[in-house]
Order: sequence, then C-alpha cells, then structure tokens
Amino acid sequence: MRLFLSSAVRLSILLIFSAVTLAAQDFSERKPKKYYIGYGNLITNDLLGDGGDRWRTGSVASSRIWRADWKGELPEEFSELVEIQILGEVIAPSNLSGNNGIDRPFAGHLALGMHSHFQHNGLEYSTGIGASVLGKQTGLGDFQKALHEAVDEHIPSESVLSRQIGNQVLIGPIVEIGETVPNGDRLGIRPFVEGYATAEMLARVGADIHFGSGFSGSLFIRDPVTGQRYCVIPGKVNQMGFSVGGDVGHVAKSAFFDDTSAPMYNQRLRFRTGLHWARKNRQGFAGLTWLSKEFHGQPEAQILGSVRLILKF
Repeated sequence: MRLFLSSAVRLSILLIFSAVTLAAQDFSERKPKKYYIGYGNLITNDLLGDGGDRWRTGSVASSRIWRADWKGELPEEFSELVEIQILGEVIAPSNLSGNNGIDRPFAGHLALGMHSHFQHNGLEYSTGIGASVLGKQTGLGDFQKALHEAVDEHIPSESVLSRQIGNQVLIGPIVEIGETVPNGDRLGIRPFVEGYATAEMLARVGADIHFGSGFSGSLFIRDPVTGQRYCVIPGKVNQMGFSVGGDVGHVAKSAFFDDTSAPMYNQRLRFRTGLHWARKNRQGFAGLTWLSKEFHGQPEAQILGSVRLILKF
C-alpha cells in the first residue's frame, strides 16, 4: 500500500506508531504476562568496509524483544515472543555534490516492523508487518548533512537533496522461514527463505553458518540491509566464533528507484562474514558484507562494515 504524504505526514506516522504500540500492548496483556527480555543493534557503514561513501552508505538497526521468559529456544505459539525492530538507512549517489550527475537518487529510509518469532515442526518462523517511511519527511538528508559537516566529510548538496526519493509510506508483510541444523556444539547451518513488500517487494533464499561455541540458546535477528544476524538474547555460556552466509534475492519493485533514469537489477546477491563474542553482560560483533550491483551504471559492487558493542555494568 502506498500513500503519498503532504501536510498529513506527521499524523500518518503517528497513527502507524500508535497501532504498533497498541498491538504490542495487546500482546503483553495476554496470559502469561510478557516482559522486556532482550535488546540488540547493528551499525553499518561503507566507510567501515571499502572506504567509500555512496549507495548503501549507512544504516542502524535496533530490536527489542518481549516474552514471558526465555528457555533457550523459540516458543511454539505465534505471538508468544514479540520483536519490534527499527531501521534508519541512508542511500546516496556516488557523487554527493551532484556536479558530475547523480547515478542513483538520495533516499532517507525509516522502517518500523513488528514480528512474532516461533517454531513449528522444526522450522523457525519470523512473521509480521513493516512500515517504510521515505523522503524528506524522514529528516535523514539533513541528518547526514549535519553529521558530515561535524566530521569534515563531503556533504550532500542541495541539488542532490532536492532530487531525492519523494515522501511515501509503504506498509506490507514480512516473513522469514528457516531451519537450524546443528552439528555438535560448534557448528550450526541455517538455510532460510525470506520475503517482504515494504520499500521493496523482494524474495530471497540463502543460508548462514555459525562456527564456534556459545551460539546455542541464543536468539539472533536479521539486519535488513546486510543480512547479518545480530544477537538480542545471548546464551548462558560465553560465546566466541564466527559466521559466514549469503543469499540471492529477486526484486520485483523498489521505491528506491521510482521515476529514476537508473534502472535497477532485479537480482541481488549478498555474501557476509562476521566475528561474534559474548561474555556475561558484554557482547560484540564485527562483520563485512559484499553487496552486488543494484542498478545499471553502478560501476562496481560495494563492501559494508558492521559493528555492535553492548557493555552492561
């Protein structure tokens, strides 16, 4: 569903957030009572990867988890474990000045999703609904400009920001189905399929492999941009290991390329690797993700770097 917003944008966004809040409150009022039990985030930027400052240039994903308790595995009933995920993402052309043309339009993207994670007959499900807010209304163009000014980096010009993707709110379903195949305590293979219809209408198939110790009994959430899985509930033992993964996706439609002269590629490839560690109340992650070209005229693929660090005292 697509709504082109004008002066009513604030009211529309407020209604979306209110609906999610009421739904979460409804979940929490069911028996048994649910409690806030987990938190995780992931910061991604291409400056941490190939050193560029363009295309999928930066994002922050953050998740909160509610459930009555955590017993080291997903519940078997829908709505017993609820996640609310927030994503802020900046997509930019390779030339922020716009003097040499704009290969893809600037896009500010705020996304809010509410998911239920559960298992049934050995399969792991994550199903829910997401809302993507695009355009100047997000304020991300002004945010990136102020941030780059503060760190003395190139800032997006007025011509780039004036030609950014227009104001929109896109709402649709999100679903992922996976199966974890453990091989002892030090190896886990998780093939998955994924689909959503928010800012992009996309379907994916892929797999992630974890090597090391301490991954069992943990809960991991997938970052929408890189596909990296970050921990929101650590296991009871110290965690140390690394992960590799990849997926191939097909994009049927993308709001990031609306009314542009740069036609997108329908196929998307991602390959990723990361180092995970957790000890008591401290967690860390560092990873790299290779993204294939997304549009005709993009001269090369790009590599993003992702980090997270949680210290509780």
